[in-house]
Amino acid sequence: MFQPQLLVLFTCLVALSKQQAPPSAPSPAPVPPIGGSGPPPAPITTAQVGPWKPPSGSGGLPPPSLNGMGRQIRINSATDFCILMPPDPTKQNLVDAEANAVAYCTNPVNDTRPMPDGFIKTSHFRHTDKYVQISGTYDPSKMNLSPNDCGGEYDNHGAMGVGNPVGAAVDGAHDFMQFMGGCDIPGNAVFCLRACHGDDSYEYCKNTYDLMGCLWVMPG
Repeated sequence: MFQPQLLVLFTCLVALSKQQAPPSAPSPAPVPPIGGSGPPPAPITTAQVGPWKPPSGSGGLPPPSLNGMGRQIRINSATDFCILMPPDPTKQNLVDAEANAVAYCTNPVNDTRPMPDGFIKTSHFRHTDKYVQISGTYDPSKMNLSPNDCGGEYDNHGAMGVGNPVGAAVDGAHDFMQFMGGCDIPGNAVFCLRACHGDDSYEYCKNTYDLMGCLWVMPG
């Protein structure tokens, strides 16, 4: 005769325990993917000109190529400059490529690579008696870089003193530093590269500001 009463009591206890159970923790916010996800970039000129064809080497230097590994960069003008980026953006983000980034140039020479068509959106050139500088905005999709890649800093020092990337240098400069990333200005990926010369070149290319970004270190 007590079985129905026990069943009712058990049902009430179960219902009460469910009401008193602590709420489950909220699901973590999704983390955006970092790095490229598409096929390797296809550096071309324009539809009118056709596929990019590397010029021949000159002065004993190797010619540029789509898979060049050169790291000698330059800043000559708003339309003639190079930027260091991952050799394969589908496998590395900007920080991962600190040790092995290669030069992509608007006018590639010496085993450097051409920039993908439409990659540079804006560019601003600055020349002083202490440094030359290029800064602007870029389209990450043209290079298979993620717009969520906050990027990092490349310079001629690095943790081991051999440069980030190793062996990189800028024509006519003692020191250089480069920032790239999509987090400084929401909706706009920015880049900046400064090459400093003279006895006090490090004062204008201090790699100790490697977390500050373009807007702080190289306003342009």
